[in-house]
Amino acid sequence: MKQFKRTLFALTTAGAVLLTACSDKENSKQETSAAQGTVSSQSTISSVQSTVTTQSTASSAQTESTAQNSTESTASLTDSTVEIIVPVPPDENGTIIGAELVLDSGRSIMLSSTNSINGANYAQTVNRYKETFPDVQMYSLVVPTAISFYLPERFKEYDPGERGHIDGINAQLKGVTPVDVFSVLARHTDEPIYFNTDHHWTQLGAFYGAEEFTRVAGVDFKPISEFEKKDGGDFIGSAYGNSGEDERIKALVEPFTYYVPKSDFDVTFYDLDGTNPIPFFYFANPDELDAYGKYSLYMYGDGHIVHLNTSCKNGRRVLILKEAFANPFCVNLVNSFEDIWIADIKYMETTAEKLINDNGITDLLFCLSTYSTSGVNQEFLADVIQ
Repeated sequence: MKQFKRTLFALTTAGAVLLTACSDKENSKQETSAAQGTVSSQSTISSVQSTVTTQSTASSAQTESTAQNSTESTASLTDSTVEIIVPVPPDENGTIIGAELVLDSGRSIMLSSTNSINGANYAQTVNRYKETFPDVQMYSLVVPTAISFYLPERFKEYDPGERGHIDGINAQLKGVTPVDVFSVLARHTDEPIYFNTDHHWTQLGAFYGAEEFTRVAGVDFKPISEFEKKDGGDFIGSAYGNSGEDERIKALVEPFTYYVPKSDFDVTFYDLDGTNPIPFFYFANPDELDAYGKYSLYMYGDGHIVHLNTSCKNGRRVLILKEAFANPFCVNLVNSFEDIWIADIKYMETTAEKLINDNGITDLLFCLSTYSTSGVNQEFLADVIQ
């Protein structure tokens, strides 16, 4: 059943990406999007390095946005400054793939919905992890999306209610500590905590989320002055592909800023089954990435298990079970944990049990966006417990 789910997921994602891939890079993006989840388990890490230059964030957008269960029609919402772009019709389940709200402020927001049943399923699964591994400290960090902070008041009917969704999940946790990043991010909305052309948060937003997590976990955290701010060049995120390559999105090109820790840490990539360790890099070279693929700068995407061994020798070893929202998040913890293990629940071919037992894990963080807790991604979390 697990393998069937993953195969169906990969085929669905690949098919969606074919609809939204940028035409001038169509062949390369289709190939790398379909392979994104498996490339490092089938070949060496060097092949990831050679193909990542053509990866598009469109695949991540489809991966997470197809997890939503919206049944509303949004094509009619237009006025002189705001427009909904729906390049493909809803699927047979009523899911809207790639619906973008383009604001006159120069921001594009992916519309979304929340699902209380899936949220409850996520909470129950997380509680089962705690029952299975009672000696491991556990935390649930559900990342809201930009729509919660930047949707104009006049369009509040399209607010998916992420605050209530997250609070509902947190109320059902048993022995798992919630990390409230919603309130933290709400205090920083005048800063670039989300991209204007992509559905993910930025590393700055993820930095504030990591700071709150370390406060809850009771470990040290270094200020952003202990990171080197770098310019990754121009970025045009997933909204461009989701909008059917709408020129208004392309015109919103934005800078890609990222932050590299000044402290030393070693990075090892593993195949998705946890074998074949190869020393590698957390950050790709932004000059080797096109403007559409800059989000792959973090960990070269999702197709491998990553281990960070840091100079923070406090005996705390964290496993982060995640999807793509966590990619700019994990590196912010290198001053807080001795070892950081990172595995994407959609693609990993080993189990949480093996990673916990083999690596002396003391802390387990579930780091997923509301796209995942409201959609099908939370089912993968249940698949990889043991």
